[in-house]
Amino acid sequence: MKYFTALWIIFCLGCATTTTKSNDLDYKYYYLSIAKADSLLFVGKNEQAYLIFDSLYKKYDFRNGFRTNEYFYYLISKANSNKKISKADLERCFSTYGIRKRAVLAHPILKEAYRKYKIETSYEKLKKMYLASVDLKLRAQMSAMLEQDQYYRSNEDNPDKMKQTDLENEKILKSLFDKEIYPDELVVGNYHIDNSFYGIETLLLHTNDSSRTTYFLPKIKKFVARGVCSPYTYALLVDQMYIYRGENQIYGTYSGSNLRKEDFAKYNKNRRALDIGLPSIQYDVWRRER
Repeated sequence: MKYFTALWIIFCLGCATTTTKSNDLDYKYYYLSIAKADSLLFVGKNEQAYLIFDSLYKKYDFRNGFRTNEYFYYLISKANSNKKISKADLERCFSTYGIRKRAVLAHPILKEAYRKYKIETSYEKLKKMYLASVDLKLRAQMSAMLEQDQYYRSNEDNPDKMKQTDLENEKILKSLFDKEIYPDELVVGNYHIDNSFYGIETLLLHTNDSSRTTYFLPKIKKFVARGVCSPYTYALLVDQMYIYRGENQIYGTYSGSNLRKEDFAKYNKNRRALDIGLPSIQYDVWRRER
């Protein structure tokens, strides 16, 4: 049943991607294509998945944060399609994307290539290259902001202090956005640096509706088109506002809040109208159940 569900999702995604064309590397085509390649890889259509991943890799910088590990899945599709894995392919795993060594070694073909090219001798150097490529100072700042954000929500019943913290964090985010900095994992590093997640969605979800509507959403929409922010972030911020007003969400990004199958057609219609690269709601549900 899951196989046929995935095939249906691939069909829907295929319909979506054929009507969306890349224009000056607008990433909406990238997001939809990644979802399609991910679905194909899951059902064992490795060659088809590889062709999509490879075509994207030639045009775009892989984001490696769009709810999949794009570069790693690209290598898996490449290996499973009996394409040659180069030394540079593996080195990039560690130096550019900070992928865990154990994940690479868990795949038989990648493990064989890792040993063939003696990557172990340069692994620590490659790891340091990755750490040098991200902004660890900004990572520490984001960590402190998230800690404060959660502290007054979890440990103290102090609404005034919580509101003050939200406004201070909002001000910092605006200063970053004004400088065209969106601190995703390609900027501040991924989870595996210190086993901590520093996504800024939590902070954005605590912005007030006025500044969110007039400043953050327009800015985020531009970040999405540039490929530095997931389209889910934009849709999530909108859906939260509807839910907090006691209304139904319009994109279906809140999985635990009044997500009804009878509304799937509406969600998909709204996602297509938004036109920023959100795949179908069926893909999201299927992805969570994997």
